[in-house]
Amino acid sequence: MIRRPCSGRICKFLALLGIIAFCIGGGAAETITFPDIFDCVNTGVALANAGDHQGALIYYDKALEMYPDIAEIHYNRAIALEHLGMRDEAISEYETAIQINPNLMEAHTNLFLLTVNIINPLTIALITLGGFVFVLWHHKHKKKEERDKRVMKGIMQE
Repeated sequence: MIRRPCSGRICKFLALLGIIAFCIGGGAAETITFPDIFDCVNTGVALANAGDHQGALIYYDKALEMYPDIAEIHYNRAIALEHLGMRDEAISEYETAIQINPNLMEAHTNLFLLTVNIINPLTIALITLGGFVFVLWHHKHKKKEERDKRVMKGIMQE
């Protein structure tokens, strides 16, 4: 009697089992796990906190290669880009983070502040001038109030 290597069902089962084993075991060296991404992000955050924003970008980029759809990584990358003076790239990263997670309020806030461009020399000059004018007006108004009080006291005492 000649034996076949395997029957139809068993052959399919073994083939499926082999594919699963290959994906789990054989491909494991190439797959990336969540601890790997957390390590990259945590290292990036640590470098950014130490002031090495260029080094942080490297780790954020590695994390984004693994999982490009995590808004918080784009947000962290945008902050690093902002610290490096790469304004347009930071705006793009904030927008990507918001597109992925519209509820990421920190990204909305930072994007607003970055695009409004509140802090510039002209704005500072106008605020300073406005404050100076207000102080002068307030001082003049206060002096007038004091003079009016003295006049009223004089009238009342007489």
